[in-house]
Amino acid sequence: MKKLHDLLFQRTDIRTLALLRMAIGLWFFIDFSGMMLVGYVQEAYIDATVNFPFYGFEWITPLPGWAMYLFFTLITIASCCILIGYLYRLALLVFLLGQTYVFMLDIVYTLNKFYLFLLLAGLLLCLPANRYWSLDVRRGRCTEKRTIPRWNILAFQFMIGLIYTYSGISKLTSDWLSLHEPLTTFLSHQWPFRIMTEEVRKGIIALMTYGGLFFDLTIVWLLLYRKTNLLAHIYQVSFHLLNFIYLGVGSLSIFMILLTLLLFPPTFLKKRIRLEFHTDTEQVSNKVARRVQWTLGVFVLVMLLLPHRHYLIDNNVNWTEKGHRFSWRLMTRTKAGSSSTFLIEDNTSHELWVIEPKDYLTDRQYRKMSAETDLIIVFAQWLEAEWAGKGYTDVSVKAILNTRLNRKSARPLVDAQLDLTQVSRTVWRDEISTPAR
Repeated sequence: MKKLHDLLFQRTDIRTLALLRMAIGLWFFIDFSGMMLVGYVQEAYIDATVNFPFYGFEWITPLPGWAMYLFFTLITIASCCILIGYLYRLALLVFLLGQTYVFMLDIVYTLNKFYLFLLLAGLLLCLPANRYWSLDVRRGRCTEKRTIPRWNILAFQFMIGLIYTYSGISKLTSDWLSLHEPLTTFLSHQWPFRIMTEEVRKGIIALMTYGGLFFDLTIVWLLLYRKTNLLAHIYQVSFHLLNFIYLGVGSLSIFMILLTLLLFPPTFLKKRIRLEFHTDTEQVSNKVARRVQWTLGVFVLVMLLLPHRHYLIDNNVNWTEKGHRFSWRLMTRTKAGSSSTFLIEDNTSHELWVIEPKDYLTDRQYRKMSAETDLIIVFAQWLEAEWAGKGYTDVSVKAILNTRLNRKSARPLVDAQLDLTQVSRTVWRDEISTPAR
């Protein structure tokens, strides 16, 4: 226990934490500004006829058009305040509440990076990242600090290391190792792969497939080992730039480069900004030490176990999607509906309507709904409610959906004879998907 105490409470330079705050705040600011500028807010929350909220949050709905833009503006301002360290905790609280609301509004538009946003903001809220290089210090809202206990940085290192490692573990499948999927699907039609011969293209994609797996499973250890640290950073920068250019990962790739550099700094960066650990250990009471250790222990345990919950569900997570979210299963499959049609039948008059989901959903909603059973149930129940509003209070809704997973032949995702109005949406079990193969 003494070694654990010394590890957690060893003093380290606060500048690392201040730089993390600035990098994370910048990421938040760029992303939320970009969402307003590129039309994301318009498409996802204003033009959308249907929303797919998380289970238990069906009561959450988007604000009226202009109010949604004001809401995103407020989150963007909060991001800027985090960046410059002004009204730090209030800004983080506003960002967390705002991002949680946006996060729960529509599963379709919930990306892995938005989940990471919540985790990063939650960690910052618990830490004194505004005690250096901040307007709060300059304006006398808080006193400047030079050092912090090392657990402040270890929590972030654990989080980033977990993302890399679990991303690698999730790729230990036959599709990734044998079929080189989904990289083959992602890359085959992109330049310069289109101009390569088939053999060369297959060879390069195979190399990237196994290189990506090796990267995810080893990068943390290579970064932690002093002799391989610099080489590991060259490796991680190259890896993320390739993801950005060819896989369209976006800002996640760029800021993972920055966060990794700050959390596992190479020797030249340590010397440049003098990020050094101190030899002294913070003297804290046993009560405070136990509280910190228990809190960190619970956080670590939840983060370690949550991505493995699909083993309790007994399903193919790539097929049913149950247990996929919040599991850091990054770039593990490509899945899309090749055709999707819904049938609504009045159980009294037997009048039949053929529904094309594209008439009601955005392009992204259509693609995601055609591949995820949870969203199929939401859309079917939305159709039931729409028809009830037209006076048809006793209808059945069935879905004819053919879904393709990793270049395999398309096949029905759900039983076409199943009345989806009789199915309850659940968190854990998948009740409607056809057996995986």
